[in-house]
Amino acid sequence: MFTLDQRREVGAAARAFNLPEAHVLAVTEVESAGVIFATVKGEQRPLILFEPHIFYRRLKGAEREEAVALKLASERWDKTLYPAGQPARWAQLERAAEINRQAAYESASYGVGQVMGFHWKALGYASVFELVDRARSGLGGQVELMLRFVQQNNLTDELATGQWAPFARGYNGASYKANRYDEKMAAAAAKFGGLTSEPNGLLRMGSKGRRVRELQALLIRAGYTVKEDGDFGTTTKAALVAFQTARGLTPDGIYGPQTESALGELRQASDDRPGKQALTKLVDVQKGVGGGLGAGVTIAGAKEVLQDASYQVASLGVSLRILDYVQTGLTIAITGCAIAGLGYAAAGWWKSKQTVEA
Repeated sequence: MFTLDQRREVGAAARAFNLPEAHVLAVTEVESAGVIFATVKGEQRPLILFEPHIFYRRLKGAEREEAVALKLASERWDKTLYPAGQPARWAQLERAAEINRQAAYESASYGVGQVMGFHWKALGYASVFELVDRARSGLGGQVELMLRFVQQNNLTDELATGQWAPFARGYNGASYKANRYDEKMAAAAAKFGGLTSEPNGLLRMGSKGRRVRELQALLIRAGYTVKEDGDFGTTTKAALVAFQTARGLTPDGIYGPQTESALGELRQASDDRPGKQALTKLVDVQKGVGGGLGAGVTIAGAKEVLQDASYQVASLGVSLRILDYVQTGLTIAITGCAIAGLGYAAAGWWKSKQTVEA
């Protein structure tokens, strides 16, 4: 895919950030899908994607109204506003720039790393226009932009050591598995002579499940703002790094023995299980019970149905002995309907107890 000159450009950028050339080549190949430039108006330009819903947010008043009228902005994502082909996309960006130049260039992503223009300040550029100029300067500029984004988002360690699942979780988001970004990067790294770090039992970016919820609950007790969702993402890593820094530990964002011991001081008792979920609060359990008993029917609701039926039968003067038979029959009927749902619920409960390493 890469020419010799292109590999040299990527290698120079990798060395500038003290990263393995093979790993940077791997990410560049996967993120760009093998396409580095497009010919637009007779010149080689980086690939871009203008985002009308982002442009909408960066405009106000008459500018926003004009952009919406010209189908350059939309309150929500709209697939009909994305033209095919790079010449059309650059033309779209240039039309948007006639309304508000800065907002327009901030509303597009650039280069092999698909980095949004509005990150310009966080990435250390003097303006969004400097960011765009670097992307247009060549492959080296595009890779520089991507690696600044990696650095800013604390993903350097993951990239350097070939932790592809954690890296993809941070770079591509929570749905990275759906597109197999981690697998593709690992394969590309192997092709270029790079490494893949295997899971070692420690929690890190991309891990999921019970132990991650426990970690998040302890971080909340320590005063950090994280969501207790069992998904080790960028927010959880940032909070963990902050905790490690405050405690004088290696700020690597990995939940290792020393960090676990330090956070363990926040346990309220030896049998304390932070982050433990109540059975009836598990989404899969709720779906299983609801599906087995019927739409909108819960465990408590089924109990009310039994009681109501009992009261109605009793009002007819039926003996208590017969009433017991009726209740038993209704219970058996509902239980029979619920068996499949409870099986699904049990699977959900089991799933909640597991931890998936990255």
